[in-house]
Amino acid sequence: RTSQVNRDNFDGMSLALSLEQYQHLACNIAGKSNTNDELISLLQEFVNKGINQLVTQETQGCSTILLDIEGTTTLIPFVKETLFPYARQRLDTHVADNWGDIQQTVKELYELAKEEGRPLADTDDTKQKQKIIVDYLKQLMTEDKKVTPLKALQGQIWKAGYASGDIKGQVFEDVLPAFKRWKQMGKSIYIYSSGSVGAQKLLFGNSEVGDLLGYISGHFDTTTGGKKEAASYTKIAAEIKVPATNILFITDDLDEAKAATEAKMHVLASVRPKNHSLAAPEKLQQFAGFTAINSFSLVFPGEGGGEPPAKKQKK
Repeated sequence: RTSQVNRDNFDGMSLALSLEQYQHLACNIAGKSNTNDELISLLQEFVNKGINQLVTQETQGCSTILLDIEGTTTLIPFVKETLFPYARQRLDTHVADNWGDIQQTVKELYELAKEEGRPLADTDDTKQKQKIIVDYLKQLMTEDKKVTPLKALQGQIWKAGYASGDIKGQVFEDVLPAFKRWKQMGKSIYIYSSGSVGAQKLLFGNSEVGDLLGYISGHFDTTTGGKKEAASYTKIAAEIKVPATNILFITDDLDEAKAATEAKMHVLASVRPKNHSLAAPEKLQQFAGFTAINSFSLVFPGEGGGEPPAKKQKK
């Protein structure tokens, strides 16, 4: 235990440690309440400076920011404990009430089940067929399958929930300040999530901090391609007409991070509190080789408070 702390000793230290060393320090600092408070404060300041430097290096030259949602802009528990149960509880009624309008989705579900090697029974009995479809949808939800027909139906249910005020989109407290700051700096913001584009717009358009859609330049979902496939990120770069090397992707998923890196994008790993069952050191170890952040305040920091651009009126 140190009774006297010399700030100059820390200010003069090199910030050339590796990411893993900074993150190891950060994990070991946490919870050291029995250690000299001033020493802990200086160590944390030292670690933050090092991580800030690494984030700056990773984001250099990036004009465009591509964001995951679950675990990156939004708490995983919001999706798992609010959105998913809300949709699951209403699947039976929604399928029955909209049966005539969802026949294309029903067809896609039959095709999907066949591809998976578990074909669904077919029948001319409408109620029985609806039950077959609902049971399969619930099975897909239990398995956390991120497939387009399921996401489309979930999005329809959530739309009604947002419209009634039953649901408000949850975002981390640093999201709105970051969006304002990035837009003022001239950065373009895009969303790429396994949730449908419609569901994405509902979340950001009805967020607990207001309508955020004016900050977002575009949305992508699994219709573009799987999030763990490098080709999907190459396709996004081509569609928005920005070189992949000028795009920063932020995600909490290791396989997505690897895929985006393979597509030549810059990548930051989102390691947010309360998001994962893994303890912070284990999660950081999982992302070895990637620069990890726990807040958007680290990404393109600076002054910023611009208002979102005015929305174009729909024709």
